[in-house]
Amino acid sequence: GGVDMTEIDNQNLYTIYPNPVQNMLNIVGKDNMKINIYNSLGQKIYSVEGYNNIIIDASNWETGLYIIDINNHFYKILK
Repeated sequence: GGVDMTEIDNQNLYTIYPNPVQNMLNIVGKDNMKINIYNSLGQKIYSVEGYNNIIIDASNWETGLYIIDINNHFYKILK
């Protein structure tokens, strides 16, 4: 498995902050969000579904690059 990184989304459909993330990652959107987060090896490390503002505890994530897939829109963040 893994994530196809050929297309990183530059649209502002979702607000993801802070970037780089320290302990808590906030994702804000208007629709139902199906979120999958992948590490730099393409391994899924987190999955959640919800509305509006989702707060994710990233305090135990290793330093590095992560890809966030929100409803098939891809974003890069750093820890």
